[in-house]
Parts: sequence; structure tokens; C-alpha cells
Amino acid sequence: MAAQSVLGIDLGSNAIKIVELVKKGNNIALSSLGSIPTPPRGLISDVPLDEQAVIDVLVKLLKEMKVVSKGVHASLPESNVFTRVIDLPNLTEKELSSSIKWEAEQYIPLPIDKVNIDYAIISRNNEANSMKVLLIAAPLTLIEKYTRIFESANLEILSLETDAIASSRITPKSLPEKSNEMILNIGATTSIIGIVKDKSLIFVRTMSMAGNNLTRTIADELGFSPSQAEEYKRTYGLDRNQLEGKIFTTLSPVFQQLMEEVKKVIAYFNGQYPQEKLTTILLSGGSVRMPGLVSYIASETSLDTQVVNPFEDISFNPTQKAMIEANAPYFTVAVGLGIKEWL
Repeated sequence: MAAQSVLGIDLGSNAIKIVELVKKGNNIALSSLGSIPTPPRGLISDVPLDEQAVIDVLVKLLKEMKVVSKGVHASLPESNVFTRVIDLPNLTEKELSSSIKWEAEQYIPLPIDKVNIDYAIISRNNEANSMKVLLIAAPLTLIEKYTRIFESANLEILSLETDAIASSRITPKSLPEKSNEMILNIGATTSIIGIVKDKSLIFVRTMSMAGNNLTRTIADELGFSPSQAEEYKRTYGLDRNQLEGKIFTTLSPVFQQLMEEVKKVIAYFNGQYPQEKLTTILLSGGSVRMPGLVSYIASETSLDTQVVNPFEDISFNPTQKAMIEANAPYFTVAVGLGIKEWL
């Protein structure tokens, strides 16, 4: 039975983002939201003191938000999780369940007894007697670490999944039910490129080119401090008409690397599904509000490009409006996690 309220927690490398959602009849409402910087070494370190630092700031944020929920849908970092679409003979659910571990072994770069495996059937081709399966494998050490963190914060884990799966639930109402979109989440340390076909995630790729790289590039090229470089990135971004185009000129070579990967993924989709077309690129993450970014990506790909609003179908208090308008794409993963409770 679904809970009446739940937490969606995006435990990111740069910040912890939390939303508390409440089900009211047929509607979902936002009870509270908040974020706090993640301790620098907290999620990459195996030192107990660093892990405790994450627990401390998580507890602090929960108290500041005055949450009442204990149940959590949380995300695992995409870069630490193995995700791949594999082709298999057409199997029944029972056959797949009993054989997936052995089928997965050839694709996963870790011992099979050191990972937790999940999977989802994407499509079946009865003529070719084949099926496509989304395979997800997370190291047990990673799951154990996240379990310790949440349990130490007096929370109950309802589910753990990847950022890409959570993001794939956030699609604009204007898109048709049967459609194909690319999701592009540009975070602080990782960018995620995914393809959503008919509401199902069918492809994921991660890149280390992300928001922090952009900030460092501005700082190195123009001699700014990191904080000044971050401000210039957010204020001027890819707007060719600002500061004589200096920030655009500095950032565009870095973005070209990302665009090359995006174009490869588009080519992959076109090759796999020649009768269909990608229609839209949906942007999310903390770095997608940069001026000029939407038009830049649209120009590079010739695809409709838009920044998602994860709160489009969620009611909220007018006092929360300013924060939501300023930070909506930043909370995409957290909202995608939370709404899972009622889907």
C-alpha cells in the first residue's frame, strides 16, 4: 500500500537535494524541499569520519525542512552503477528471472557476487525471437554505504535506483504518450545522457564533463577565482552577446565534447530504431539554467530542446514559488524519486 507522504532524496556529489511529497486524493503536493552542500569527501571516501559528515548534514537538512516522512526513495550515483541494454533470446519472465545473473556476468566488470542486479524488459521481437533488457548492477559496497547513511539518519529506504531512471519519469505534459526523448542531466561532476522511448528508459551513458568542469575552465582561462568563475558561468553562460562573447568562447570547446557524445547517442537511436525519431531533448540538473544553453543545444542537434519542470504536476504553497522557479531543474531527480511512490 502506497504511503501518504514520502521523501525523494538525491544524494549528489555536490549537494543533497530533498523533496517531501504528500498524496492528497488524486493529486500530489509538495510539503517541503531543500538542499545542502555535500561534504567534499563524503561520498567518495571510505573513511568513517567522512561518512559521518554526510549523515550529519543530511540530518541537519531534514530538521530544517521539518519533514515528517521516514520512507525514502533515493538515488545511487550513475557513475558508480553499471547500466546497459542487452539482447537476449525471447524468454518468459520466469526464465529471465532465473537466468539473468548468468547472462549478466559477461557484461559486468565486477564479480557477480559483489553486485546487486536489477533488470527491466524494454521490448520483445517475436519474429526474431529476441528481447531487449535494461540491465542495472550496483556494487554491494555502494548499497551498504547508502543503507548505513539513511538508517543512521533514522530513515527507511523504500527503494534505491539510478539518477537516470528517476529523471526519466519527468516528462512535460505537452509531449504525446508515445514519444521518444533524450534526457540530458548536467550535474556538478557527471552528465547523464539517456533515451526514453514510450516512457521507458532504454539507454544511458555518463560523462565526466559537467558543471564543475565548466567552472574550472572559466577560472583557468580567464584567471578568475572559483567562486567568481561560477558566478560568471551562471550569469553569462553560452550567451554570445555578453562580455563580448568571452564566456561563450571559453565554454564552447568544452560543450563541443558533450555535443559529440549527444550526437553519437542520437545516431545510436537512429540505427536501432530506423522507423522512429527522437523528438525532444529534456534538460535537467544544476547547470542547465545557463543563458544560451537551450538555443545552443537546439542549434547543434536540430531537436526541440527544453528545460524540464519537475513540479509541473505538483501543487505547492505560494511561499515556495520563488525557490521552485529558480531551482526547478535542480530537483528533477529528487522529484522523480518521490513520485515513484504513486505510479
